[in-house]
Amino acid sequence: MQHIPPTVRKGPKKHLLSRCDFYIYVCLCVLCLCGIAHTQSASNALRFDGEDAYVLLGKESSLNLTGPLTLEAWIRPTGWGEASQSGFGRILDKSVFLLFLNKTGSDYPEESVVFFMQHENGTGSGSGSPPHTIQLGTWQHIAVSYDGNGTVRLYINGVARSLSQPIGMPAGPIADNSWADLFLGESSGMNRAFEGDIGEVRIWNTVRTPAQILAHFKAGINGDESGLAGYWPMNATDPETLRDRSGNGNDGTIFRATWTDGPDFNADTDGDGVPDTEDECPSDPDKSEPGDCGCGVPDTDTDGDGVSDCLDADGDGVPDTEDECPSDPDKSEPGDCGCGIPDTDTDGDSIPDCLDPSAPPDRPRLAWPTDGLIRLSLTPELRTRDFSDPDATDRHAQTHWQISRASDFSSLIFDRTSDLRLTRLTVPRLILEEGQAYYWRVRFSDSQGDESGWAAPSVFITQTTGSDTDSDGVPDAQETGTDTDLDGNGVADSGQADMLAVKTLTGQAAIRASVAVSSLAALMAVDPADIGDTENRPDQFPLGLIGFRLETDYPGALVQVLAYFSEPLSDQTGWYRYDRLSGWQDESVYARLNGRGTLVLNITDGGTGDADGVENGIIVQIAGPDEIVPPAPAPSADSGSDGGGGGCFINTASARQFIHQ
Repeated sequence: MQHIPPTVRKGPKKHLLSRCDFYIYVCLCVLCLCGIAHTQSASNALRFDGEDAYVLLGKESSLNLTGPLTLEAWIRPTGWGEASQSGFGRILDKSVFLLFLNKTGSDYPEESVVFFMQHENGTGSGSGSPPHTIQLGTWQHIAVSYDGNGTVRLYINGVARSLSQPIGMPAGPIADNSWADLFLGESSGMNRAFEGDIGEVRIWNTVRTPAQILAHFKAGINGDESGLAGYWPMNATDPETLRDRSGNGNDGTIFRATWTDGPDFNADTDGDGVPDTEDECPSDPDKSEPGDCGCGVPDTDTDGDGVSDCLDADGDGVPDTEDECPSDPDKSEPGDCGCGIPDTDTDGDSIPDCLDPSAPPDRPRLAWPTDGLIRLSLTPELRTRDFSDPDATDRHAQTHWQISRASDFSSLIFDRTSDLRLTRLTVPRLILEEGQAYYWRVRFSDSQGDESGWAAPSVFITQTTGSDTDSDGVPDAQETGTDTDLDGNGVADSGQADMLAVKTLTGQAAIRASVAVSSLAALMAVDPADIGDTENRPDQFPLGLIGFRLETDYPGALVQVLAYFSEPLSDQTGWYRYDRLSGWQDESVYARLNGRGTLVLNITDGGTGDADGVENGIIVQIAGPDEIVPPAPAPSADSGSDGGGGGCFINTASARQFIHQ
């Protein structure tokens, strides 16, 4: 609703106001204007198309909220958002704290508003309003506060609502977000657009009390209140800029959102005498609250039993008075398996799973990282919810883990099955690359060998660390100098296109592409002490470990790599590889000594020696030698020795046999 300034009509000169009258008139006008400004806080709004409209509010320090905060916004959604089933339309998004809508298909209540936080301790939490508290096409004021310790409060139209917290409980400060831009009407990943109108927005670095929320959700504020971090009253129609009136300079840049009318606080659509902003049933003239049956349905109790005719506890559309399974939303009759258990026949043998001794496990559900999480570690821990199976005696035997860059998993970068890592898996080093989107999913197998269906996939985006500024595949801190020439050809290893070189714990190492290798993508030194798994680990790794990722044009091929070390290797040297699913593996039979400081490594893409477990043209390995030639003892003055015997290479049969070509 546009504010229209008062009109001053001019009359004949003899009717001019006296100076005193004029001052009184001006004062009254000012008071009038001020009164309007402070009782009607939003006259305009921005309309978002649910596709590519948003406002970028920046990342000034005043918006880096990690402790107490309060978020407020007027919204009139016309859809639930860009995600196909759940919507997840963003009201506000600063990567580590989000305010968004949820329709259905997620762990949150249906047709709710959700506040999600990523905490400083690495955990995540989500708090949702009760089911069906968000209505399309209606102006509603949303407010949420967090005290920075563990208490979230959520308000709709100034009234506190109960919370559902299915993802995790709030715990401590919010993670630092100084690096992240604040978005209005869109996610930082540009894939969760809001559809509808957003009016006045306020952000505070304090917890607003319930009384303050109720008193001011329709009333305006001055913009100079204590704790105000950002204030966008939507009282201008600049097509490019949304002005911050808090004095903190958080002006927003408007991208494709358009100006429209904001909430009318006096509107009463259904004519029941209750303004829409206070009416929970704004289109039902007979109700201002949903009651038992919801808006639009009378709470009639024909049989006088104290239960409304419409009451349907499980929401399956069948009233409880006619429902033989009143607590089962999928059944109104017991069927073969009884209430609460679906009559599913997964293997198609006409015997329901509940009566079939070999029923497969239930479909898994992913727990962490939550869908759309960004700036995730390059070695994140993936977590699922607990295993369940219709057969009470079946146990969780295996989990099949998959990671892909494609949402349909048509090409995989990780494909491993584990009988140890059943509900938690830390992704091995070098599998994931920086700043990339990855999809992941799992399926369970039970002790009868039956497999579940695949879990609904989740997507995350990895962080950008900046540890390899020259993008040569070697961390900057581990770069070797121009004097490192481990292959002895007179050219620095770091300057050769088919080699990568790195500083190890006590020297240097390099790898060279040999047979069927098209490129060397990455090389890094790894400290064995950083790997807590000690089962089958050798007593020592005098040079530490190296990790590398290479590519081949022949998926599934046997490739050959030369590994050079600055110290001579003993003929007793073993080659030990580690990955989180297989643990420590002695792969000496796939290595061959080729000179005192060189090993020839034979690795099969997707097979022996490849940590990703899939024939995809990418090979990842973390391994190292466990013995070097000890330094030669200094000759004694009367030994008669020429000093060359103590460090000589012994060409005798090795206790470990290396393969030969």
